[in-house]
Amino acid sequence: HFVSVNQGSHKFVILAKRVRRELRDLSDSDRTKYFEALNVLYNVGQTEGVRRFGSTFKSSDWLVRMHLAGAADVSCDHWHDDAGIVNHHVLITWYMEQSLQLIEPSTAAHYWDYTRDASRYGAAWYESNIFNDDWFGDNSPSNVNHVIDKGLWAYTPVLKEARSFSNITNPYGLMR
Repeated sequence: HFVSVNQGSHKFVILAKRVRRELRDLSDSDRTKYFEALNVLYNVGQTEGVRRFGSTFKSSDWLVRMHLAGAADVSCDHWHDDAGIVNHHVLITWYMEQSLQLIEPSTAAHYWDYTRDASRYGAAWYESNIFNDDWFGDNSPSNVNHVIDKGLWAYTPVLKEARSFSNITNPYGLMR
C-alpha cells in the first residue's frame, strides 16, 4: 500500500506492507475480507490451519494459549504487569496478522478504538455498532445459552479439549 502523508508543509508517500485501520474506517469490502479471515482464524484449529496455510499459521486457540501461558502464570502476570504489556501484545498481534494474511493477503490486524464511541458518539463501549449482527454480534445475547446466535460469529466454538492443548484452562477444561 502506498500511503500519502501530510506533515506540516511536507508531503510524501510511503510504502507500507500493512496498513491497520479502525474497523469503522474500513470499506465494506475490506471489512468483509477482514471478518471472513478472522472467522477462519477462530474456526480452523492449529493442526488443520498449518496443513491448509503453512507452518507459520497460528490459530486463535494457539494465540489464546500463548496469552494465557504468560498472563495466567501463578508467580506473575508477565503479559500485563510492568514492561511486558507492550512487547508481548505487539508480538501476539504480529503473529495474528501474519496468520490473517496467510488466509487473506490483503488484510491486516485492524482494530476497534472503543474510545471513539464515547468521544464521537456519546455512547458507552457496549452500545457500539460493532456489536450489530452483521459485525461481531450481540455483546450480551439474551438467549438461554448467552451465545451469539446470528451472523458470521454465530456459535463460534470454544476449544472443548483444551487440556490436551494447554496446561491452563478453566475448571470446565476450556481456554478462556
